[in-house]
Amino acid sequence: MALQFVLASIDDLPDDVKKLYKKREDGKFQLDTDDVVDKSKLDEFRTNNRELKAANEDLLRKFQAFEGVDPAKYKALLDKFQSDEEKKLMKDGNIEEVVKLRTAAIVKDRDDQLAAKDKLIAKLQEDTKKATSEKDTYIVETELRKAVDNPELGFQPNVANILKDSVLKEFVHKDGKVIRVKPDGSSVFGKSGDPMGLEEFVTGFAKEHPYLVKPSNGGGAHNEHKPNANGKTMKRGDFDRLDPTAKHSFVTVDKGVVVDA
Repeated sequence: MALQFVLASIDDLPDDVKKLYKKREDGKFQLDTDDVVDKSKLDEFRTNNRELKAANEDLLRKFQAFEGVDPAKYKALLDKFQSDEEKKLMKDGNIEEVVKLRTAAIVKDRDDQLAAKDKLIAKLQEDTKKATSEKDTYIVETELRKAVDNPELGFQPNVANILKDSVLKEFVHKDGKVIRVKPDGSSVFGKSGDPMGLEEFVTGFAKEHPYLVKPSNGGGAHNEHKPNANGKTMKRGDFDRLDPTAKHSFVTVDKGVVVDA
């Protein structure tokens, strides 16, 4: 007779067979033997064993990725990684992905440094250009005042200020010299065949605008070109032929008077 391992009741069993069973907490009866395992327990054991085996194989594959790696050095390396993503990848054995992340970070850092360097170079170039422009402007203005202050020309006061704006537009400091240029940047040549300088320019300006020249006590060359005897009056026709700058200077600087006769 085949005996079942678990029975709900043993009432129908012979007395000598009943002695082989013991009552469990759930009210059922189980063969009292150490050599037999409950099928449900056996199935559970087999399932756990398969899961443990699969986990062990997965763990073994991960350890193989670190074959030959010094655990102490690996821990020190892992501690250096700041991001959770890198730490997770390292723990999972995805070293290649970590290398990619690190490489991308290095490239980005390099690009940021290059961009910062280019920005700094551009700023330095702009500052240098501005400083050079300011220096050239100062040199041109200084040379203008020096030329206008030439006593041989005998300009009235404030002529340098009258000429300043137009001179700064037409003259540049180039190769150590202040020369006159055209709008396209090419040189304007003077009577000698060389680029025109400020001295030649203001000399011609004095001849074209004699009313801006102080009266000569000796009745010299300057007085010959003045439209009136004392430099304080000017005929209406002469005044109307002046450009706006000259008109302004005659009225405000020379305190001149326009007469109709």
